[in-house]
Amino acid sequence: MKIPIILLLMVGLCFASIELIEPISKNVDNGDIIYLGVMGPGQTIGVSLNPEVKEGGKYETGGFFDYIEVANIPEDWKSSDSKLYANPSQIEITAGKDILEGNYSSTIIIFDEDNSDGLGNITLYLIIEIKHDVVDLDVSPKTIEVGANQPAIFTIKIKNKGMVQDKFEISSTGMQDWNFKKRIYVPANSEKDVLYEVVGSEEETYEISITAKSESSDIITKSKNVNMKVNTNLISDYKATNNGLLIFPIVEAPIYFLMGLISNFF
Repeated sequence: MKIPIILLLMVGLCFASIELIEPISKNVDNGDIIYLGVMGPGQTIGVSLNPEVKEGGKYETGGFFDYIEVANIPEDWKSSDSKLYANPSQIEITAGKDILEGNYSSTIIIFDEDNSDGLGNITLYLIIEIKHDVVDLDVSPKTIEVGANQPAIFTIKIKNKGMVQDKFEISSTGMQDWNFKKRIYVPANSEKDVLYEVVGSEEETYEISITAKSESSDIITKSKNVNMKVNTNLISDYKATNNGLLIFPIVEAPIYFLMGLISNFF
C-alpha cells in the first residue's frame, strides 16, 4: 500500500505547545490567535517565549525550538527576529509613529531548525491594539507663589496605561528664557512622580503649560496648565524659601530655614 505524500512529510513531526512568557503568560499552540493588549504609536513590544518544551517531538519527550522569525507586520512598522538558540527567545515589534487607532496583526513563526527535535514549526498570529490615549498626566499644585528667581517646584505624575514601557520628556511653555527639560522612564501599566522646576524673574502671574511627550511618538502627548505667581516683596521672598533654592549654600541653610519659618506666620 502506498503511503500518501502528506503523511510522509509529517513523519517525525509532532507539533508541541510552547510557553508565552511576555507580555502575557500562557501556553499557546500552532495556529493560535493571541491578543497582546494596548500600546501607542511608535512604541515597541517585546514578545518572549520559552524555547524548551517537555512533550512532543521525536520521542515524545520534548526538545528545543531554535529561533523566532517575524513573518509579516503592518506597513510602516518595524521588527527584529530573535537570536539563534536564545533562552528565552524574544522578538520585537515597533508600531508606526503616525499609525491610526485600531487592531493590527502580525505573524510570527517559531522554528525547530531542520526539524532536528521533531517539533515542527509553530505559527502564531498576534493582535496588537493601538490607542493614542496611553498616558495620563497630573500636575500639583495648580497654583504656586514664589519670589523672584526662586524655583516653583511642581510634582508631575505620569501614568503609563499601555502594555509597554516608555520614556517621556517633560517640558514647559509660557516662560520666556526658560527651556528646562526632564526625562523619566515609566514601566508598563504603572505610574511615576517627578519634580519639575520653573523659575521667573519678573513680578507677574505666569500661565504655564507643562507637557509630557513620549519619545516613541509625538502623538502620545498630554499637557496640563498651572499658574506661577512671582512676587518681589520681602514676605514673598521668605515664603519662597519653603520651596527650596536652585543653589543652596550649606553655611546659609539655618538662615533660610528661619526665613521660611517666619513666613508661615504671615
